[in-house]
Amino acid sequence: MKWILIAIYCLCSLIASAQYKYEKESRVKIKDVPAPALEFTKKIKFDKRIKWYKEESDQGLSYELKSRIGDYKYSIEFDVNGLLLDVEREVQLEKLPTHVQQLLVGRLNDKFEKYKIKKVQVQAKGNNNDLHQFILNDSRSEQIIISYELVVKGTLSKKDDNKIYEILINPVFGITSFKEVISRPTDKLEF
Repeated sequence: MKWILIAIYCLCSLIASAQYKYEKESRVKIKDVPAPALEFTKKIKFDKRIKWYKEESDQGLSYELKSRIGDYKYSIEFDVNGLLLDVEREVQLEKLPTHVQQLLVGRLNDKFEKYKIKKVQVQAKGNNNDLHQFILNDSRSEQIIISYELVVKGTLSKKDDNKIYEILINPVFGITSFKEVISRPTDKLEF
């Protein structure tokens, strides 16, 4: 079952993968967030205030919760109906297991002439119950699909200028999405 889910996920990622990533986030009030998204997050005790965003991107419209638990920043994304899409947890590369660090750096070395990693997130996809456990106690059932989303500033060849890229790397299938980030400074809100 897990391998079927991974294969479907990767196939969809490759099909949906475009060359550029466009994204615009804007704050929304809690009354504008779909009820199933609110229900999912109700059971989680965040350390910081929850901020909700509406995200318009090349992938469509979604809602995103941003907050913090302990040392981790979380970003939890839902579709327009409140269906959970994924959970992302920001991490430091050095805190990942050595074999994961080597995998990520190896993939980047294959792709870039030179680069600097700006951000690393563990991306988890799966069912609601498993993702609750992932958030609450870092439990990783076999049903959860883990990938790593990196934001990298770099050049692909000596002739290129520095650009920002968002790269999704699956430990089994390698790079499943590679997009140049196109945004104006006001399009992306940071917390």
